[in-house]
Amino acid sequence: MYNIALHLTTDPMYFHSGSTPQSSYDVRPRRPSLGSVASEGGIRYAAEAGPMSELMPDFLTEEATIRRVLARLKREAGRPSDQLLYVGVHNLSQFWWCAMYSVLKSRDREWQFFRAVLIDAWRYGSVLSKFKQIPRSAARLLEILSTIRQREVEKRWMAPEGSPDIPWSLLPGLTLRDLIDPLDDDHAADPSSEHAESYPTYRWHFQRGGYILVGVPDGLSEHFVYEFKSAASDSMFRKVARPVGRTQADVYGLMYHRPDKRLQVYVRDGGALETLHEPVDKERVKETLRKFRSVDKTGNAMPPQPWKCRKCEYASICTVRPAA
Repeated sequence: MYNIALHLTTDPMYFHSGSTPQSSYDVRPRRPSLGSVASEGGIRYAAEAGPMSELMPDFLTEEATIRRVLARLKREAGRPSDQLLYVGVHNLSQFWWCAMYSVLKSRDREWQFFRAVLIDAWRYGSVLSKFKQIPRSAARLLEILSTIRQREVEKRWMAPEGSPDIPWSLLPGLTLRDLIDPLDDDHAADPSSEHAESYPTYRWHFQRGGYILVGVPDGLSEHFVYEFKSAASDSMFRKVARPVGRTQADVYGLMYHRPDKRLQVYVRDGGALETLHEPVDKERVKETLRKFRSVDKTGNAMPPQPWKCRKCEYASICTVRPAA
């Protein structure tokens, strides 16, 4: 649950509860042009709910505004602007691939994870009837989020009849991926996912180690979290998919209060499906967060093996990259 004091400010440029917006942080919502029903990947989205649930604040589609609000949050919390607050679970887990890559990628995409939390405040608040008036600021959305309990989200989204319909999923400027995905790109267009087991799931966030971690596991059962990965070869399974996937599942185990984790990795070279089912390792999570935070605060990390830098998207700005 959110410590709302960390996020809210009484600055009128940030929080506004009246009828007239005072700044770009308080943009009036607009009614999108919605179709009747959309579907993607077997997930059904309806667009025929009441007018309240068909409205969404414009600022949720505006990167520049989300970044400004995030910067203001950090200032109010006394956190340096170059230190992270919102971190994706997958990005955090990639620390075991490359420490600096994990931090640089998290910085690059932090605004997206902050936006995901705001979208969830709208999504869950709308379905769970947590507000009567359209939220017109990020602060109001975070305030709403502070009233939402994870157990009520899980009860609704894990129901046997399936997830509630999302009436505003066709809002221009947002994609279905924005609404249901943790913004982790490890499964993007991965045909190997056809080998994954199927479980219900939902996105959530929690505070741990000085960060707000955001993500969604590939599946949830009553007793375990499920993660699926693919690897090109057995070597990449051992060096990347297993350590990263294991850590990611451990974090999800804490987030979703499951005692066990189940990790499956499909090895494309040979077609083997490796399965690991074991208790969640809380100490692994603590160690990962401690080391990640050290790199985030100091900028110091052990240089990766040079071959890891060849296709790294952050190689040009990396300060620990080995000399060629």
